[in-house]
Amino acid sequence: MSRFPLVSMLGFLTLPAIAGEPELVSVKMIWDKGKHNAFTDLVRFKNGWFCCFRESDAHVGGDGKIRILNSIDGDAWNSTALIQENGIDLRDPKLSVAPDGRLMLVAGGSVYHGKTFQGRQPRAAFSADGMTWTPTKRVLSDGDWLWRVTWHEKTCYGVTYLAK
Repeated sequence: MSRFPLVSMLGFLTLPAIAGEPELVSVKMIWDKGKHNAFTDLVRFKNGWFCCFRESDAHVGGDGKIRILNSIDGDAWNSTALIQENGIDLRDPKLSVAPDGRLMLVAGGSVYHGKTFQGRQPRAAFSADGMTWTPTKRVLSDGDWLWRVTWHEKTCYGVTYLAK
């Protein structure tokens, strides 16, 4: 069993009929096959739930991959993709639905020599079904860190900061 299992908290998104505090309905482990699973995101896409997260050997290092899980009912979860880039530590993945109906993944792409940070540049990838993804593509400038993006009409907006 993983030291860092992922849990599903879909019940947290359920609000009572009358405005009030959110109610935690249940907590369930949905993945425990990686040594270090972290930085989750969740989105509704094509009548299903898609969860993404970083999977690696440790919190920092050059081996981070992005795991994509899918569930129709929020109960049974299946791994649909593992996105990786040789020599790049993919981190902090976020999902959004693009205006053309594809699922968009943004993630940080860090380079380490051992545990020593060398640089970073965000990545983006797209999928029509959550299973088959385009190769990751560098976006923005070296040193930028792109967080979540959102769409308005056909324009993607995001928040980034330059970290040196």
